[in-house]
Amino acid sequence: MPAITRAPPSRPASAPAWPGDRVTPAAARPHRTQDPHQKRRVPPGPPAEVMQHLRRHHVITLSTASVTGMPHADTVAYASDADSIFFFAGEGTPLLQNLNASRWVLFTIDDHTPGWAKVRELQGAGRCLPATVEQDAAAWPLFLAKFGPGFTRPPGLLHAIVRSAMHFVDHDPPG
Repeated sequence: MPAITRAPPSRPASAPAWPGDRVTPAAARPHRTQDPHQKRRVPPGPPAEVMQHLRRHHVITLSTASVTGMPHADTVAYASDADSIFFFAGEGTPLLQNLNASRWVLFTIDDHTPGWAKVRELQGAGRCLPATVEQDAAAWPLFLAKFGPGFTRPPGLLHAIVRSAMHFVDHDPPG
């Protein structure tokens, strides 16, 4: 009877097949924040139509993925300026865990008719990091202007999405 042998490994066991094969746990990574001096990859300021849509709405649906790739969605209150969309992520929440695993988010801000039919939505993607001290100082007045002087600061850490893409999706109203 021939001996059963094992095929030689095609690469050392310690080397990943692809750089993304090895994921450093979030707890082992250094804490990152937005770098205000980083060169922008997108044109400054979205079009007026987008800014009007952002001012008119109060909640944003964020899509994230866990370290294993499991999708997750959260709807949160937000405020925005020409550069960023700001929101709070509570400690220990799946949202914060996913943001620590991957700093990319997709987002949707829906526009509905009075009968709750979706007419239009603003979709986008961006890099999301904890807000800097400067961003935090600039964002809080935006929250107060949007939600009123009685608005209290939500628990959790303020994050900023720096958009990399945004576009409108128009839906035909029922009829």
